[in-house]
Amino acid sequence: MKMKNYFQMLAVAAGMVVATAPFSSCEKNGNNDDPDDNGNEEELVEGESTLPDSIKKGSDFYIIFMDETSADLGSKVKEPIMLRDYDVWPAGQSLVAGESLGINSWGAPAEYIPWVVASWDEGWNGGGIIAKLEEFETTPDLSPIMDGDFYFHFAIKSPSNQTGVGWTLFFNSEGPDVSYYFGPMNGKPENVLYGGNYPHDGEWHHFEIPVSELANEGYSWSEPLNDKGNFAEGRRYLLGYQNPSHTVGAELNLDAIFFYKKPAK
Repeated sequence: MKMKNYFQMLAVAAGMVVATAPFSSCEKNGNNDDPDDNGNEEELVEGESTLPDSIKKGSDFYIIFMDETSADLGSKVKEPIMLRDYDVWPAGQSLVAGESLGINSWGAPAEYIPWVVASWDEGWNGGGIIAKLEEFETTPDLSPIMDGDFYFHFAIKSPSNQTGVGWTLFFNSEGPDVSYYFGPMNGKPENVLYGGNYPHDGEWHHFEIPVSELANEGYSWSEPLNDKGNFAEGRRYLLGYQNPSHTVGAELNLDAIFFYKKPAK
């Protein structure tokens, strides 16, 4: 079942850096107001960008999912927010939409992408974010991100009562899917690369993956998006996700999904 317009939303994440090779993990408390540089509490205002400077000073943004206010980066945006659809495998029944209201990964009152694993007899679950090719005036072209300087950024959040639950992310491209598992190592499926764990504490945690690392595993874009070799006409899968343990009630919250060049140090 295609989940057309299932979420009417656009959202984002936050940042302080900790290493989990080969990626960097960026963390920020998204449930509390952040003090400004003078130690004063800033009031969160809906529709106000809370992008950290570590992201804002980057360049060449190719955006899959980000709230519209934070995505207002002028000429730094090379590919604006993509028109998206959401798919659930199999039969549209293995995942259900969760509650997306609250604080997004930048600490702003905005929506994000929430999924919950459903009770499903097949014992398998999965979903994906899809570019809706037929609705673009100009077909997006991701081939520039392969020049070696780009990073894939995303934020993830899981509740504290699900510390043993991990998620496999499928990075889709023209080449083979590159699959990384994020969670406790003892839950990693065979033949899936390990992306690292993150605290299951109800807070947002950010990861930045060098596109060069994905490319080493076969990830590739060489031309404007198309549906050649894909699952559905007029669609291009960009990012998939699955809970390999099929833990009913497990939550996956995603936000701030984009490619960009990090600011020079």
